[in-house]
Amino acid sequence: MKYIKYLITAMVLLAVSQTAQGAVLDSCDQWASYCSGGYCVYNAVWDPQGSWNQCITAQSTTQWSCTATHPSNGVKSYPNSSREPLGVSIGSITSLSSSVSAGSGPSSGDWNLAYDLWAPEEIMIWLQWNGNVGIWGSYVTTASIGGRTYDVYKNGYPGFMVQSQMTGGTFNVKAVLDYCVSQGWCSNSGILANVQCGYEITGASNITFSMNSFSVSIESTEPIEEPPSPPPPSETPTTGVWYKILAGHCSKALSTDGDNAVQMSDTGAQSQHWMLETVDSYYRLINRSSSKCLQVEGWSTEDGGNVNQGTVGDDFQNNQHWSLTKEGDYYQIINRNSSKLVDVEANSINNGGNIHQWSYFGADAFNQKWSFQTVGGSTTTTTAATTSTTTTAATTSTTTTAATTSTTTTAATTSTTSATTTTTSGGSCDCGTCDWYGTDVPTCCESCSGWGWYDGGCRRSCVCPGSCPGGDTTTTAATTSTTTTAATTSTTTTAATTSTTTTAATTSTTTTAATTSTTTTASSTSTTTTSGGSCDCGTCSWWGNPIPMCCIDVGGWGWQDGGCNRSCVSESICPNN
Repeated sequence: MKYIKYLITAMVLLAVSQTAQGAVLDSCDQWASYCSGGYCVYNAVWDPQGSWNQCITAQSTTQWSCTATHPSNGVKSYPNSSREPLGVSIGSITSLSSSVSAGSGPSSGDWNLAYDLWAPEEIMIWLQWNGNVGIWGSYVTTASIGGRTYDVYKNGYPGFMVQSQMTGGTFNVKAVLDYCVSQGWCSNSGILANVQCGYEITGASNITFSMNSFSVSIESTEPIEEPPSPPPPSETPTTGVWYKILAGHCSKALSTDGDNAVQMSDTGAQSQHWMLETVDSYYRLINRSSSKCLQVEGWSTEDGGNVNQGTVGDDFQNNQHWSLTKEGDYYQIINRNSSKLVDVEANSINNGGNIHQWSYFGADAFNQKWSFQTVGGSTTTTTAATTSTTTTAATTSTTTTAATTSTTTTAATTSTTSATTTTTSGGSCDCGTCDWYGTDVPTCCESCSGWGWYDGGCRRSCVCPGSCPGGDTTTTAATTSTTTTAATTSTTTTAATTSTTTTAATTSTTTTAATTSTTTTASSTSTTTTSGGSCDCGTCSWWGNPIPMCCIDVGGWGWQDGGCNRSCVSESICPNN
């Protein structure tokens, strides 16, 4: 097989003076970042503790300065420049080198200047260090690798320390990767995601770190991933439509990996398709592949709480409820329970980047912004419950014919036609209705006692089988049309002929239930009695079903209600009051 050689070479030579350029990034945000042309600069405070502060000012992705304050007890941050994404296997790389110029590091604080490679295991190359720091692991050997001599360490990951500290230079990164393969620490099939260089800061007191230039040159027999680009401006999301939801910083799609939520390249897979379903004034996000919904795992309210998918719960499970807030061209997805945002962890642009929740990080945090883009296909999963009602008022038409001289008498005739309408449904949510003291209420499809709510996924209020006082039925109210022709009598004294046609009031109601793959169309006569007495006390929308409000507050459901002989709900438990 003939391979095409892909070559990307970036040599960035920048003047030390920063006064000639404006800053592309000037931020104290924990995860502040800026990407352009295959390079990114990150503030990356990944373990903030105590009274910390870290601000970064970047003239480009490869030239920046950072001022930091952190207590000294473990690595707190890694402000860095990164060449990404690469996405090629180690075995496919024919050439890989990097050059860096960091200048003299500060003489105080606890820190190190280091390369960080992810292949996909972590590999570090230390160039310079100060204070109470040391590479993790046990000493293995001293080796000459790619023209430089390193002390080699290994514990959780391999680490390479130059024997003579330096502020920069050119490094044969491929030689280091090949050495790791030879030791069995990584594999030729391992995917190199990126090459980073920056400062691991363990402790600092208002110390400034700087990067003057950074570049990576790579050749591979495999195609190198294109640098990320932002997604198009978001459409205005609505219910009943399938969307792919693209991360604002890299255009990768919100996806599922098992039950976990991750970002992946947009492939059109159904695991990357989502539909909005209304619940109260919020939304559920239903996944097309699994029919599960997006949620914050374990009801967490903390920064970093994991986001995954779970079985759709009842209307009170608000860790599955989300609001959408537009900022610029994109939307923030905000959890109802925690008030935190759906966030791509550590601003990752790689496939498999984890999705968690985090506090709002500002207008520049595009890893917290999402673009909704319509995808094709049927929209037969769950949509929000909507009701459309059309009422035709009663009309009477009367025609009087003048007297005639006929002596024929036609007897009065009455014709009555009764139409019975049966509710039809495409799914298992069509289990009949119950005449609940004058109110038509759906009969539950699952076995229960009394009243049901979730009803096996139908998401509605219903009366359990066997609990209906009038017995279960599948027939809705009849619509009756009566036409009466009055007697016509003709004599020499002439009798008036009168014809009267009355069209009874009819109401047509179409309901789209909040349930998966179910459309229910019902047509029935709806009669509202306005009483001059105490039985007219309003209605309660009980999860989409209009139920009379009790005139006597019984603290729950009522039946006789002071003689009104009906089912009713107390105002105190009505979900919309």
